[in-house]
Order: sequence, then structure tokens, then C-alpha cells
Amino acid sequence: MVESKKVSSGRAITSTNISYGLAKIPVSISTMVDKVDGASLSGVCPECKDGIGNVATCKGCSTVFTSNRDPRLLKAYKFSDDEQVIISAEQRENLKNFDSQILVQGTIPMQEIDYRNFTGGYYLTPKKSKKKTDNVKAYLTVYEGLRLTNMAMVVKYSVRSKQNLGLIIAYFDEAKNTKCLVVKELCYGEQLREFDLEYDEEQIPNSEEEQAGMSFVNSLKTVNPQEIENDFTTKFEEILKNPDKIIEVETEAKGSAMDMFAI
Repeated sequence: MVESKKVSSGRAITSTNISYGLAKIPVSISTMVDKVDGASLSGVCPECKDGIGNVATCKGCSTVFTSNRDPRLLKAYKFSDDEQVIISAEQRENLKNFDSQILVQGTIPMQEIDYRNFTGGYYLTPKKSKKKTDNVKAYLTVYEGLRLTNMAMVVKYSVRSKQNLGLIIAYFDEAKNTKCLVVKELCYGEQLREFDLEYDEEQIPNSEEEQAGMSFVNSLKTVNPQEIENDFTTKFEEILKNPDKIIEVETEAKGSAMDMFAI
């Protein structure tokens, strides 16, 4: 008997299809990461301690609106301080529905992925339906295909009225023995900023310094990033329990950058 697996993902944002030609696999797109903190700093009145509201005021004529969602407001795409294009409600609706499918463009070997391009990601889970078995089988067939070939699918998809470039990857959590497809958001080629490190000849490490660098890395303990605690959240919770308490923060030790290495 095959054991059934159920993966609990984040909050579903939308439902769509992984589409290639006439073939479609219904999936849900769900959030992958929760916000770290449930509260944020905001201004309050020093007299009555009430919150300070936002006033939507036109920068040109000073007309005051109820909020940024005031129905009288037009919508515009702003490209710079001097350049903008106002679009109609019908145009906005057309853009909202633009390429609602996850459109498969092709594949790329996992080892050729440039990880600088990653900007975010979502879970993809089989969409619930009366023919759930068919959806799940098709979903898992794609998963196994990507896993066995060590490839990722290059796709275009839309979330919140914005078309994104992405990679669908077969993800497996060995510790929890769970698997699913994830779509990692990529920046388009023209969006990626190039960087070239500038240095002088005398700044290039010699063989002894290279060995010191390797020894430093080898001396670090192996860690699981998922087990690392959020220091800010811990301090924040202390403040909530005792608002008058002054939280002490460790000061950074001063020293030369090369003091990190035993040379």
C-alpha cells in the first residue's frame, strides 16, 4: 500500500495552470515565507497616544483625498519624477488578467542556474478538484521528471497583476520526507546589475593567505539555517513584556579585517 503524503503550504494566493501547449495542470500558488514580525513601528500622538493617520494629498494642487484608494483617483504607471502614463480601469483589468497561466518556456540544467537572479518564491500545489487523482498524478509526474533529470522549468507567470519570470524546481525536504514543486521568481536579464570587484595587485592573497582563508572556513561549525533564531524578535518580545526596560545590545569589537585569519 502506497502511503499518502499531504504537504501543508502557506496561504493560497491564486489558482492557475501549468500550461504547455494544450496540456494544463491545475495548481494553487501559495506563499512560501511568513513575515517575521506581526507588528511594525508607527507614529502616535505624544498628547493622546492615538495613531497618526495618512493624508492623501495631491503634490501638485494640494487636493485632499480620503485615502490612496479614493474612487476619484486615476491610476498611473510612474517611470520617473517627470514621466508617467495614466491608464484606464479597462486597461487595468486587461493587465490584471494578462497571462494568468504559468507558461512553460523550456528547461535549464540546475547546475547552470545563476542564483543572483532569485528574488522570491512560492509553493505550487495540486489544485483541489473532483478529479484530484488526475491532477496529483500529473503534478507528481512533472516533479519526478525534473528530479530525475536534474533540470528546472523556465516559466512566465503572473502574481498580483505582474508578470514574472521563474523557475519551477522539484524540492525535497529530506528531514521531513516531503516533496513539492516550487516556483522561484527570477529577475529578467535587463534587471540584473553586474558587479566587478576592483582590486590592486598587492591585494591578491598569496598562497599562505589562501590557506588561511580555507582554514578559517573549515573552522566554522556546520549549522542548519532553519534552527537559527531571530534576535530582533526575541528583543522585541522582551520590550512587549516590559516596555520600560532598556534592551542592551552588544557592541561590535574593533580590529583589523585580517585579524580574522590566523597568519
